[in-house]
Amino acid sequence: MILAIITAILGAYAGAEGTSLTWRRIGIPLICAIYTFIHTRQIWAVLPYLLWIAIFSLGYGKPDKDDKGSFLGRLLKKDSLIRGFIALLLSLCLSAEVFLHQVTLMLWLGCSAVLVGIWAIFGGDEIVKGEGKIRLLGKDLLVEDLILYGAVGGYISCLINGAPVLL
Repeated sequence: MILAIITAILGAYAGAEGTSLTWRRIGIPLICAIYTFIHTRQIWAVLPYLLWIAIFSLGYGKPDKDDKGSFLGRLLKKDSLIRGFIALLLSLCLSAEVFLHQVTLMLWLGCSAVLVGIWAIFGGDEIVKGEGKIRLLGKDLLVEDLILYGAVGGYISCLINGAPVLL
């Protein structure tokens, strides 16, 4: 649960006005890798998080009259599909945990389905809209980002600890 809180705050802080996306792009994979290493004591178990840096750096903007959008935005066109796809990529990276850390396939599939579902539902305005903002650390943080990146920390906690964790 602590990991979910940390990743939620890092992810939302990075998305706030006047902050660096580095908090999200490098901070979340680094914190998750450290958490995984502490719990597994296996250096191999942290390697999939290197790919997360690239995934969190993907552009996901949709095309509009002022911007041609990102590759993913042009391809998938809907925020919920784009965000769900990003969550799918994150979870596919951690499929290696099934072999490296003896995570069961069913646990990985279940946790991955929840992560993708949360990102698809809360990641765009097609399904849930207007989650709002909260003021924290001197910034207005999007509740949407708190949910999405908190789910990432919950996902890791669930996989590594082998038990369902409240997101």
